[in-house]
Amino acid sequence: MEKIKGIITKTWSIKDEGHLNKNNIIFQTNKYKKMVDKLKKYDKSLGKKGQMIEKIQNEIQATINTLEKDYGMSYENMYECYLKSSEPTDYHIGISYVGGMQKVLEILKENK
Repeated sequence: MEKIKGIITKTWSIKDEGHLNKNNIIFQTNKYKKMVDKLKKYDKSLGKKGQMIEKIQNEIQATINTLEKDYGMSYENMYECYLKSSEPTDYHIGISYVGGMQKVLEILKENK
């Protein structure tokens, strides 16, 4: 059961509502409630773009720092190698991750 503004709702309770419609997939497991909860959390976070931008910037920098520490090369050198090499190396996944996060950051900044 979840409590909304002092009112207890049994909407997602398999115990309380499941017998009313046993064929409804929502009442088979709590997996769908978890999905809805994630969507609600994501929805709430959309209004906090400034915090998201800062979090993504920190994640990018932390990943770059980890890559440089683990492979003993500058991020710029790893990135150049990534662009030129046809054979993947261990750090290419990290470079791709940073690139993806930078693209997300650009989109967020454009829509701010």
